[in-house]
Amino acid sequence: MAFTWFFPPNTGFFIVCAFLFAASAVFISMRLIGLHHEHFTRASKQSRIVGILWMVPLYAVESFLSLALGTKLGIYLDLFRDCYEGYVLYLFLSLMISYIKDDDFDTKAGEDRLVEAVEKNKSTKYHLFPFSILLRGEVPSGKRFLQFCKFGTLQYSIMRPTLTLTAIILELFGLYGKNIWSVHYGYIYVLAIQNCSVCFAFYCLMLFYVNMKKALEPYHPLGKFCCIKAVVFLSFWQEATFSFLQHFGFIQGLTSEQTRQLKDTLVCFEMMLMALAHTHTFTWKPYVGLGTRQRSFLLEDHFANYSAMRDLREVAPQFLPEKLSRSFTEDEREKQRRYAKSVGSDESLCIEMKAFTPISAPGHLKRKSSLFDPYEFEEY
Repeated sequence: MAFTWFFPPNTGFFIVCAFLFAASAVFISMRLIGLHHEHFTRASKQSRIVGILWMVPLYAVESFLSLALGTKLGIYLDLFRDCYEGYVLYLFLSLMISYIKDDDFDTKAGEDRLVEAVEKNKSTKYHLFPFSILLRGEVPSGKRFLQFCKFGTLQYSIMRPTLTLTAIILELFGLYGKNIWSVHYGYIYVLAIQNCSVCFAFYCLMLFYVNMKKALEPYHPLGKFCCIKAVVFLSFWQEATFSFLQHFGFIQGLTSEQTRQLKDTLVCFEMMLMALAHTHTFTWKPYVGLGTRQRSFLLEDHFANYSAMRDLREVAPQFLPEKLSRSFTEDEREKQRRYAKSVGSDESLCIEMKAFTPISAPGHLKRKSSLFDPYEFEEY
């Protein structure tokens, strides 16, 4: 399949087109983020929505810079994008959880409502193929179901930047071989692990959505889920597909550099379309006139970083060594105390400390010996 007719002699044409697409995507997204903050009346939901909305301008700018600056800097720019891509999958799960908890996101009442909704609506008894081969037993229930879904999204939040950092190190030693499908280079191995990790993360998101579909119905989560999936597909799998087709000769007449330019230009164009889709699926209109405008901290308003660290503390003992996980949870509890003191909310701290006691704490939950079952716990 020859594409030489498609390429103009001057590749500056693609840079101009990519700039226009990326600028449009950034403008539309920033306007939507601004409207959410203008009507910031439900912080527990809107902070997660805003965090998701930042994905489009980040992808658009990264793709444009990768196109303009060349291949050598592209892999380093990918690190920033990949760190955020993994985090966005967690943010979407956290958004769906906040819909069910409603205004009681940081209280025990909200946690009880969430667990009750899981027990009432969960319909999937066994894991779907091929995960049924790897995950023994039934789909967990109650709080263990929530821990399993959080584990699935958070593991990708950690694996994605870790693998990108691994790719950078391999590239420095000439062992990565980006877009080279050979067992003698690290590219194919990094790609395979990334694919497994993102598939498991999406499986956990899908599992949560399927089981909580009735409870989430008023919030129309399907369109939001499709937008998240589309952005990840357009970045990760589209790049892998281009690399595969070009390496095995399905795309003829283009050099690897031209293929990269075409891919980056397409991502900029697609981010413009996704920004338009976000104005409908993540609209600010339901939050207009719901009360006074709320604010906490800059990072919390835009990226919901505080609740992310709390959830990471909750699932950390599932994939960290016991001593490290205990030190991690104690450190996060100290940060939580400082946060509560800074906002003057000692009462909410007491409620939250009861609701979110680390699962490795004595007298609560104890992990069984198996390392391959990420949600297997026992009371003691």
